[in-house]
Amino acid sequence: MKIKNFIYSNQKMPTKTEVGGKAFNLFQLLQLGIHVPKFVVIPNTALQKVLQTINPKNTLEIQQKILEFEFADLHFESMEDYFSPDTIFAVRSSGIDEDGNERSFAGQFETQLCIPFSELPNVVKQIWLSAFSDRVKIYREITGLTFTGNIAVIIQEMVHSDISGVAFGINPLTNQKNERVINAVYGLGEGLVSGTLNADQYVVNAGNIESIVVEKPEKLIFNQEDGADIKLIEVDEKLKLQAALSNKQILEIDAMLTRLEVHYNHPQDIEFAYFNNELFLLQSRPVTTLKNSGKNKHKIIWDNSNIIESYPGLTLPLTYSFILKMYEAVYRQLSAVLGISHKKIDAHADIYANMLGLLKGRVYYNLNSWYTSLSLLPGYAVNAEFMEKMMGMKEKFEFSKEKKKTRLKDYFEIIVAIFSILKNLFTIERQRKQFQSYFNRVMERYENIAFEEKNPAELLDLYFKFEQTLVKKWKAPLVNDFFAMVFFGLLQKQVVKAGFNESENLHNDLISGSKDIITTEPIELTLKITSLILKNVDAVVLFKTATPTEIVTALKDLKYTNIKEVISDYISKWGDRSVGELKLETITYRQNSENYIRVLKSYVQKGLEHNNYFNSATSDIRKAAENKVYAAIKNPIKKIIFKSILKRARYFVSNRENLRYQRTRGFGMVRRIFIALGEKLSKTGILSDTRDIFYLRIEELQLIVNRKMDIQQIAEIIASRKLLYTEFEKLNLPERLSSSNTNTNNIAIPTAHHDKPLVVLDELKGIGCCAGIVRAKIVVVHSPDEIDDLENAILVTSSTDPGWVTLFPTCSAILVERGSLLSHSAIVSRELGIPCIVGIKDLLRSVKSGMEVEMNGSTGVVKIISKP
Repeated sequence: MKIKNFIYSNQKMPTKTEVGGKAFNLFQLLQLGIHVPKFVVIPNTALQKVLQTINPKNTLEIQQKILEFEFADLHFESMEDYFSPDTIFAVRSSGIDEDGNERSFAGQFETQLCIPFSELPNVVKQIWLSAFSDRVKIYREITGLTFTGNIAVIIQEMVHSDISGVAFGINPLTNQKNERVINAVYGLGEGLVSGTLNADQYVVNAGNIESIVVEKPEKLIFNQEDGADIKLIEVDEKLKLQAALSNKQILEIDAMLTRLEVHYNHPQDIEFAYFNNELFLLQSRPVTTLKNSGKNKHKIIWDNSNIIESYPGLTLPLTYSFILKMYEAVYRQLSAVLGISHKKIDAHADIYANMLGLLKGRVYYNLNSWYTSLSLLPGYAVNAEFMEKMMGMKEKFEFSKEKKKTRLKDYFEIIVAIFSILKNLFTIERQRKQFQSYFNRVMERYENIAFEEKNPAELLDLYFKFEQTLVKKWKAPLVNDFFAMVFFGLLQKQVVKAGFNESENLHNDLISGSKDIITTEPIELTLKITSLILKNVDAVVLFKTATPTEIVTALKDLKYTNIKEVISDYISKWGDRSVGELKLETITYRQNSENYIRVLKSYVQKGLEHNNYFNSATSDIRKAAENKVYAAIKNPIKKIIFKSILKRARYFVSNRENLRYQRTRGFGMVRRIFIALGEKLSKTGILSDTRDIFYLRIEELQLIVNRKMDIQQIAEIIASRKLLYTEFEKLNLPERLSSSNTNTNNIAIPTAHHDKPLVVLDELKGIGCCAGIVRAKIVVVHSPDEIDDLENAILVTSSTDPGWVTLFPTCSAILVERGSLLSHSAIVSRELGIPCIVGIKDLLRSVKSGMEVEMNGSTGVVKIISKP
């Protein structure tokens, strides 16, 4: 199919219908004599022609037609003469109603930067496809616009910017019409738009300039050495604290904004760039919704300090689509049971729908949403502080709660919320028992279902019914988590009030050794199995000399019947408790028992037995901490209050782990359903492999089961995502990132600092979780599957989840880069009496296996004694 002529920027002015709003604005800028980088527009009619035989309401057919379309060489031939051979392009959408006075569509359509000539055809198709994305559909529904997929595409020469920025013809924060606001960074503007880089801000009022100059240590530039790409590099030392723009340039931009406002009769939002001191305008659009513009420009802050414990490494699309729904539903439910009105919850629907983000394959918390949801509760300031400690956040998050005049209705809502919180506090034990009983009944019913006998539609139906169990009946675990956060925070404050330094971590000692945390049961049962093996001479030889595969085969022998039975019982109860247990793609002990056999081998080789280990792990730390605090609190009333807080903190922290195990069981059942579905789809040829199902989202599986997506399209989606995740695996992401909106597809990742040599200190600092001073060599472990026995070395890792606990008995202490006082490693180490420190910044970059260190589990200090 031949598409009619492309429209070049040196041609006469086209109509807006032909080229769309954004491109039409560029042509107007050229008519005004403003410097605009050269561009070409693929007109709106091109996509119309490609889709002329397709039902406009059938999105899947539209997407398939676009993917199948092939540009002919002649389509791009004339472009080769218009641009220099080594030109790198920015490819953007230009919708008919895009960049209008009422709706900007900012961030809704796809944009691709640093595109070489050879990749243009495929990238243009990606821009077309974005017009039919769910994001754009939702945007149109919210803004009341009729859906239309027809868009033009701009292919524009990228400017090798020395300085880039955005500017507004009106102050978007205050709506002051006499103020112009300019933000600028060194290098390319993507670092500013994505929120990755700090930017200078200049406010111009009648020629007077008010400057806020920040440190700008890094900038984004073209990385043409390794192909067209963007990389983050360090700024020259002398420029870091210098204003990016001179006063002359600031006033030049101010004059430009005035000129544009006169032409368009509306304040403009522009993107600009300076190259060799020449000003280029990259884009101009009206400042929309002036009253809310300040809100729209808020940065989204993403943090994975705590959630990395549950979702370490890469998380595949099926898991993310599942947990995104879970977080939305259960936290709406939590807000309701804590007294927030349904009307207020519904008014903040977008907050609950965006509690998480998937950044380059990693799960992050959206802190804006978390703090906003928390701010709906009374006592926000106190709760926010407790939440930060629970999450193990190393950086403070500045969240401004909107202040308004309190009305009688607001006082009533506060009373209702407080009453609801107190009611839940005094009924939580009954709630917990009811939840446990109900959940056990549901699990028992699903355990008896033969998934292999169900067809795909039946399996998907079973999933959605089970999903309702997870989202509608999860009140008790959520309420318990809330009170664990509150009372653990109160306990910490009470210890400080009693005259103790917070760094002594007495609050940790006070809740250690509860002996009622279910997380330690796998260790206890594994030690009992080990004791049984050690009593059988043949079994000892088998476990010490054979491979896990050989052991599994040998256990079929009658002489090992009792050992095989206890191992089977373990797998039946604890088979879903493994590293990455909350990721559906994880291969658990239930799926591959050889991984558990490896754990038993290490215990047998070390000679670990139940009585010996747990007797040696028992500690008087808890009692000593109690005596110390009680002696310091002289006032009997204060002592009663303290004991009450301590009792509740212990109860809620223990139950936090115990109830979270039910989540493990629930996720395990969901995993089994989807694996069964994957097997069905692979047997019928819809999937090439059972595990390909994890690269699909739940909504896509619905389309597949309902036969609304063909095999070719499914294969292309899976292949593209596998390739994408291969690239994601190479990235090293920081704990905290920012973006201009919740669309994280094109978020810029500041990776340059990982390439810099780290100045290794003699002393590191983290959060002490379990008391004890240990001096020993360290072993850095990225996964417990890497090693069988730590031989009493100090375990060093990035983060842990419950699947790590079987490795804990083989180490003398634990050091973790991520985590908080309420993370799994902290709670379990306290229970077992293993000295532990979490939240140690740059731990894995500072130490290597073989180093000797001394760690103090009370102060959180790690001293590096020697290097290998």
